Amino acid sequence: MRKPLEQGSLDDAYPENVQGTPEFNVGGVERILPEQLQMEQIVSYMEATYPVDGEPSDTYLARLPDRLTHAAMLMLGSAVDHTMPGVAFPGDVSAEDVELGTLFTPSRPSGAWAVSCAPVLGPQAREHAWRPEVAGAAELSGVTILDVADAGDIPAAVEYARARSAASVALWALGARGDLPRAEADSYVATFPEAEVSAAENVLVQRREDYFTAGWVSTPAQARRRVADVAEFLRAGA
Repeated sequence: MRKPLEQGSLDDAYPENVQGTPEFNVGGVERILPEQLQMEQIVSYMEATYPVDGEPSDTYLARLPDRLTHAAMLMLGSAVDHTMPGVAFPGDVSAEDVELGTLFTPSRPSGAWAVSCAPVLGPQAREHAWRPEVAGAAELSGVTILDVADAGDIPAAVEYARARSAASVALWALGARGDLPRAEADSYVATFPEAEVSAAENVLVQRREDYFTAGWVSTPAQARRRVADVAEFLRAGA
């Protein structure tokens, strides 16, 4: 049996795997790059294969999770786990359309609830990129999550949860600009906020630099870590 490769550091030298050269190998080469260099490999592939002029479209963001998995398999090695969180984590969570949005109920609900919202995303990206991550966070945490499309529905969604005897209600926002009704909830998760948000005991702030993320691009491993951190925060608050 081969000994697993050890995690490398930024000071080490690594075999190169550069697109367009005769030495390029689909599936990567034998190495485990540090996170910063893994990210550089993914970004180089995405910029060469799926270039974006300006802001990415709704369709581009909807397709991004599958494209990042494919990019990671090509550039980082096919023997590594490259599943995105929306594939790796949902398990036996159930999804139900309700009046305010989509309700994700974990297989073992704790009694705590959360309201999620991604006001910066369009309908396709919300359905195919964001909500699978919400489903994964619900299953990992045991917290029932109601995802709403419109930030204006957050107060009603919090009331919906409290009317169903929610033990606590958190708010999880992606790309918020600081104008969400945070006071309605008991705790708050701000993922990639577009305005400054201060961390506190009941506030988790996830910044792009914390997860080796450039724009919306990250390695699958860092995407999984980001969603797992949300789930852990929600579980602790429950």
